[in-house]
Amino acid sequence: MPAKKRAAKAGAGAVAAGKAARSNPYVQRIVEDDELRENLRTAFESARKEEFEYTTTTTPEPSQTEPVGTT
Repeated sequence: MPAKKRAAKAGAGAVAAGKAARSNPYVQRIVEDDELRENLRTAFESARKEEFEYTTTTTPEPSQTEPVGTT
């Protein structure tokens, strides 16, 4: 597909997304409500920190996870 057609198609998609967002009451509330936006930002940051801590914790030694009497 030629670059001009791809650019036009992408632009049309962006326009449609903008129109859909403007008519969405949830998006409107986030845009207008500073406290809600700050609460969402805080919740997202907390979730990112928890996910990081969960994925970076050390795993137990294999000897701690094997059933007793298998060796």
